[in-house]
Amino acid sequence: MQFYQHAERVMSLGKFLEAMEGGLPKRIILTDDPLRVKMLVAHHLEYARLVSELRGMSAYVGEYESARIAVLGVGYGEPALLAWLSEAIEYGASAAVYIGECVSQSEDLSLRDVVLASAAYGARGFAAADAGLVDEAALVAKKLDFVARLAEVFTDDTYWLDEDKAANSGKPAIDFATDAFYWKSAFEGIKALSILTVSEDAISGRRIDEAERQSRFNNASRLAFELLARVDA
Repeated sequence: MQFYQHAERVMSLGKFLEAMEGGLPKRIILTDDPLRVKMLVAHHLEYARLVSELRGMSAYVGEYESARIAVLGVGYGEPALLAWLSEAIEYGASAAVYIGECVSQSEDLSLRDVVLASAAYGARGFAAADAGLVDEAALVAKKLDFVARLAEVFTDDTYWLDEDKAANSGKPAIDFATDAFYWKSAFEGIKALSILTVSEDAISGRRIDEAERQSRFNNASRLAFELLARVDA
């Protein structure tokens, strides 16, 4: 409980979206890297409008295939994501996709693979993705001509401080926000799916460089927008 109380204190330091005009779309995309937000907006969002830039975290509203979608930069880790997500839900968001990274701990997941996180385990226990979004995302990925791999993840936003602890999770991948994302979404009754790209392989030690992490992840981003455009939010 202390973890989520901390997230509420973070959120209370300032309302990220309170100055926004025109309302928040029901469909939202969250991502941890603020530079990735600019890439997502530039490549996928039409009629994009900046609605918040508080503390350097940008939020845009625009259209993708006539669907109104917001793209929000939320920063790193579970408390930061919860702060943004809590307010987005307060403003009416009902379908959310998180675009992030994960570390592979399985020979079945390679660098740059796109992972649909079916469920997440972490400090707060177990939480699952929206089953309908998982099924639809798999179909959309096939339409886009790539394979999205289904996997459970272990969420640990302190992974970089203690890699050995995360390695004992027993899950094929480690991520940094999905457990809190699914927990909050289920509690509030909104649809949620975490779409992750493998940016590091714990077995081989290989990593994607920072520039690619911020500027590419094309398959994950295309999948997120196509999926949300189909969602009945």
